[in-house]
Amino acid sequence: MEKRIVITGWGAVTPKGLENQDFADSISNKAFSFSGGHSWITYDIGDIYFGQIPAIDISKYLPMKAPFPNQLSSIAMKACLNALHDADLYESDLLDNTGLIITNTLGPSAEIQNFLTTLFTKGPDRLSPFNFSKATSNSVLGDVSRAFKIKGPSSFVYGEESVVYGIDLIRNEHCDIVVCGGVDEIKELTLFNLEKKKKAVEAIGASMQEDIMNADNKNVFSESAGFVVIETLESALKRKAKIYGEILDYHSYMDSTSSYTIFERSAEQLELNIKKILQNNEIKEEDSINILGTSCLPWQIKKYEFMALKPLPYKFNYSNIKLLMGEGLSGFSNLNVIAPFVTEPYKPLEYVSIEDIPHNISLGVSPDHENSFTLVHNYSLGGNNTVLLLKKYQ
Repeated sequence: MEKRIVITGWGAVTPKGLENQDFADSISNKAFSFSGGHSWITYDIGDIYFGQIPAIDISKYLPMKAPFPNQLSSIAMKACLNALHDADLYESDLLDNTGLIITNTLGPSAEIQNFLTTLFTKGPDRLSPFNFSKATSNSVLGDVSRAFKIKGPSSFVYGEESVVYGIDLIRNEHCDIVVCGGVDEIKELTLFNLEKKKKAVEAIGASMQEDIMNADNKNVFSESAGFVVIETLESALKRKAKIYGEILDYHSYMDSTSSYTIFERSAEQLELNIKKILQNNEIKEEDSINILGTSCLPWQIKKYEFMALKPLPYKFNYSNIKLLMGEGLSGFSNLNVIAPFVTEPYKPLEYVSIEDIPHNISLGVSPDHENSFTLVHNYSLGGNNTVLLLKKYQ
């Protein structure tokens, strides 16, 4: 019999704040995590919407000695700290056998830029070995595992779903508890390239709502970090952990239309894979199904997710938090997983007209939320898509 897997902790760091409550409040209050009017230091990017996490002095939260971690690691460490406290695992002996999976999309771009600049302007003799280690992507994994003494199986992955790897670790009996994280830091050079390719939303209209409504084949980008703690139900009950929800199943696939971009996706393939996970788990057509989408802006909700759901013989209750959060890349996916259990996801009423909503979709969550199933749809740069089937633990 396959082990039941539950969610027992979570941690968030977003532009709205460094604590979990900041994330939950921003969704509940319908507060955007991004804004226009930024002052750029190096590149003339123009006025685009962007959500930036302020510089974090991680030594304020953890006892540390120099050399201190870079901003990317600091964001991840603060989110992980929040998750461990929430799961009542901080400084626990259980961390000796706890797994750690961290996913990332852009890598330590700031450190790589600094490393290459020093290399070409001052020569290799002026490069510190500490700077070199910070410029490697898996330095985040090392920083987090050392800071919290997480000693179980660990891995750093690009552009995929950390929760999926965590589920597999537990199902294959490598460990009973896994900390799953995602983090991305977005630097000016990345935003400059996106703006030049006309993929970033410019602040040019009379209001943010107008700019969001008029955007097509673009996204609003925002930094974030999300960590969740998953474990076997047996482990959670044994240590009397609070349980947010249960992960019933997942299905991951590569979207064949994606060409290393988050903008191109096939509605037909999403339809097929949603149908597959619902049928495999014997979800009846009359069952209440909430779905938390991953599209960032109205054009993508209508052209992609709504088009995927429309032909299916199920009734869905659609909600979304990325409209408020922005495209947070790897940092966002785990926040999407925990959102149904810690806040009421956003109903995009202001951005989707009635005529754009298919007959089998309602906006918001089911009134019978306690007994309904929740589908969480996530995608990553490069074509990876994941659909998770969740349910409130009973």
